[in-house]
Parts: sequence; structure tokens; C-alpha cells
Amino acid sequence: MAGVTGLGASLLPILASSLIGNFGWRPAYIVLGLTFAEALRSRHFWLITLGLGLVGIVVVGIQIHLVPMMSDRGLAPAQAALLLTVSRDPFRRRS
Repeated sequence: MAGVTGLGASLLPILASSLIGNFGWRPAYIVLGLTFAEALRSRHFWLITLGLGLVGIVVVGIQIHLVPMMSDRGLAPAQAALLLTVSRDPFRRRS
């Protein structure tokens, strides 16, 4: 399922560009809006939305409680805060 979602996410800009180039932005907006309206009626859309929402809640909960949990386990507050900073964006490019 994730592969299909990734494929759709990578093909949507190509589709949007093609629609805009051939028909203009207004008709493209209508077509893509109808596609979104269809998605809103889909059970899969709502299951994916629910899953991503739950993941977001868990991530925020971990971030909120990480510094106090690590302080309780013996890390200095500065070290715990550094751990939170590193854990928030591990793939960010460092210059």
C-alpha cells in the first residue's frame, strides 16, 4: 500500500502539470478537486488519514515527554534537551 501511495504522490505533480499545460489552471483545479472529492468518499483515504494522525499523536507525545523521561533516567537536562533536538530531525543536512 505504501508503494502505491508513493507512486501516486510522485505521479500527481506530473498529472497536474499536464492538465495545467493542456487546459489551464482552472479546469485542472476542477479535475483535481473532483479527484480529491472522490478520495474523501473512500474508506482507504480515511484509514490512511487516521493512521497518519495516530502516528503524529505518538510522535508529539514522545517529544513532549522525552526530556523529563531522560532526566529521570539520569541524563543531565542539557543532555536530554540535546537528545530531543537530535531526535526531531535526524536526516537534516548539517553544514
